[in-house]
Amino acid sequence: MIALFLSESSLYHPWVQRLGWTLLHFLWQGTAIAVAYAMLRGLLARSLSAPQRYVLACVALAAMATAPMLTFLLLPKDANAPIGSWTISASESKQLMPAVVAIWLVGVLAFSIRLFGAWRFTARLRTLSHPAPGEWQQRLGEIAVRVGTGRAARLLISSLVDVPTVVGWLRPVILTPVEFLTGMPAEQITALLAHELAHIRRLDYLGSILQSVVEAVLFYHPAVWWISEQVRAERELCCDDLAVAAGGDVLTYARALAALEAHRPSRLNPVLTANGGSLLNRIRRLILLSKGEPSHQRVDNLPGPACAWAMILLWIAGIGVATTHAAQAPTPPLPPPPVASLPSTAPLAAIPAVALATHARKTLLYDPFLSPQLAQPVARWRAWLDEDVAYIVSGEERNAFAQLTTDDERAQFIERFWLRRDPTPDTVQNEFKEEHYRRIAYANEHFASRIPGWKTDRGRVYITLGPPDEIEASARPSPVENWRYRHVAGVGNDVSIAFTDPSGIGEFRMAADQLNADQLRNRAASPELLPMVVQVDYMRSAGSSTMANITVQFENHKSLVNLVGRITTLTRNPVATFEKQIAIDKDLHQSSAYQQSVPLAAGRYRVSMIATDPVGGKVGNFELVLDVPQFDEDKLSLSSLILADPIEKLPAKDVAVGSSFAIGDSKVRPRVGSSFTPEEKMGIYLQIYNFMAVGNAPKPSGSIEYEIDKAGSSEKILAFSEEVATIPNASPSQVTVEKLLSLRTLAPGTYTLRVVVTDRTANQTVQREGNFTVSSQ
Repeated sequence: MIALFLSESSLYHPWVQRLGWTLLHFLWQGTAIAVAYAMLRGLLARSLSAPQRYVLACVALAAMATAPMLTFLLLPKDANAPIGSWTISASESKQLMPAVVAIWLVGVLAFSIRLFGAWRFTARLRTLSHPAPGEWQQRLGEIAVRVGTGRAARLLISSLVDVPTVVGWLRPVILTPVEFLTGMPAEQITALLAHELAHIRRLDYLGSILQSVVEAVLFYHPAVWWISEQVRAERELCCDDLAVAAGGDVLTYARALAALEAHRPSRLNPVLTANGGSLLNRIRRLILLSKGEPSHQRVDNLPGPACAWAMILLWIAGIGVATTHAAQAPTPPLPPPPVASLPSTAPLAAIPAVALATHARKTLLYDPFLSPQLAQPVARWRAWLDEDVAYIVSGEERNAFAQLTTDDERAQFIERFWLRRDPTPDTVQNEFKEEHYRRIAYANEHFASRIPGWKTDRGRVYITLGPPDEIEASARPSPVENWRYRHVAGVGNDVSIAFTDPSGIGEFRMAADQLNADQLRNRAASPELLPMVVQVDYMRSAGSSTMANITVQFENHKSLVNLVGRITTLTRNPVATFEKQIAIDKDLHQSSAYQQSVPLAAGRYRVSMIATDPVGGKVGNFELVLDVPQFDEDKLSLSSLILADPIEKLPAKDVAVGSSFAIGDSKVRPRVGSSFTPEEKMGIYLQIYNFMAVGNAPKPSGSIEYEIDKAGSSEKILAFSEEVATIPNASPSQVTVEKLLSLRTLAPGTYTLRVVVTDRTANQTVQREGNFTVSSQ
């Protein structure tokens, strides 16, 4: 673009002259707007509220954005035509304008690249974050109601932020540091989250984007940066007022601001000050509010000496530009001189380097999309390496990460780091990552003393090895905890780790070096995972509830498995829990499995399961959403279609005690994955509800059609049907289909089984289908 602009044919184009004069006229226009704003704000300071002062600052910034556009439109297209008392420049100024415009284009390009980089970094933050605990997500919804936020927001935990930060406009999220939800009192956390929700309610993220665009285009004028700072300062005060109104306790919020600053690592600049306004002034203002005194902010944020002098100089230069421009007389057009005849340097007054240098340092450190605490990405990535994954990263990975030079490379490295440890890489969920951050949160909450919990010896062992199988605690003569693990991969069986607290202040230290740092690191860097697959089938239960049969299968596992499951609402409210020790099914050779039946009301739920191998030390995690259907009482409906192992009738004694995989008086073990061999028979299980009854007829009138097609095509392989009345124990309220289908005639491949049920009396038809695979082995 710049090369095209510098071509000889375009250097002296009329629009270049008009744009150059527009940029120079903004020298005095921007200063005039800033002076007018400062005078109005000084006169009305004590009568304006924070939202009114915010509007005033936004109007001033909008005026600065509008002034150059109006100037460009008012200047004539003809480079030598007069406009009022003004005429466009003579030959000397015609040679100057291309240089002015070129400098401006270079600056805009640099700031645009910076904006794009900030946007890319912001997008990465979502993928490098993980959901906050469910109770805090629910609490965030309650706070949003009080703040009046009509938009849904997610609460995420990120190691790349030090204070709560809002990201996004259409789908806003609130990012919090790893220790934020465990290192502060709940009422202070609530107050700070209310402040972030106030930003979402006011659409401040969108305002920040527009504000950043103005700064990028008019980067060369210090008045733009000063007015922009006022917008940010007043924005924070507006959100402070909304947070206080939602929480009602001014002093709690003031303490929260002070505590947030105290938790901020000292390696960064003051976050709250750089984020808009002075932290001390904000706290002082809140204290005045708590005493019932006027809360109007004093006018103590006038331009600093450097900014003020820069604006004075630009005012003088701008007045000179306007005077020169008005005094010039029309001159005959001159042929464009060759590029070599251009002056080597432009007059200093016409080059906006002074204004740019005044704010260069601050500008380069400012992130327009996020709070300025994100302006030091290298330190942020280092925090991820030395804190988040300090105990699980291998030496080779640490060295490779140290060689990276760009934020994109680091973000991609982190994505690959977690993907290598993901037990189910074909799903969105990364169970290993979520379990790791759960352990960090647990360590910070339960093992912290004078140092964060994750840094303690107990925290290091817990994060690396997980919860112990047994804990023996003693308080005499000094507190002692003995953690016992039945097996630690790479170390051995019956591993005991003793922690002592000789000072009695809660700082437990590893008493003996049974596990050194290298052993722990090797154990964590090469985690042994326990793959598991899950299938959920739904059937009608008593009353209006639905029975969810959750089948968990561990492929090719030859040992005991301890399974703990938890069913919650989508907002993490507990609904049901289950726990089971699973042994290998002696009648099967390929896998061990377990089924848990839970009655649930229709709706959406989340089931989370953690499986551990007490002998081999493997760990597996699985989480999925349950869409529990509603079975209508007056409408023909079907249960899930279960493709199972051979269906067997259970002895009466097993039916009474509730045998595993029992449905009624039958044993129906779902074939998770639906893969069969030609020598096997595939079990088909289906329940049909609500045939229309005709008088006192004991049997319903209807048919069931079975059709097997080649998956993905309409090629029909097999089809047969039967009358509902011929099925044993069929009744209008429920018909149970139990069939065994021979697969000998099917060639290896994937097929679709479609079951179509017709109620002739009610003239209703419903169907279910499922895929299965016939393998050669």
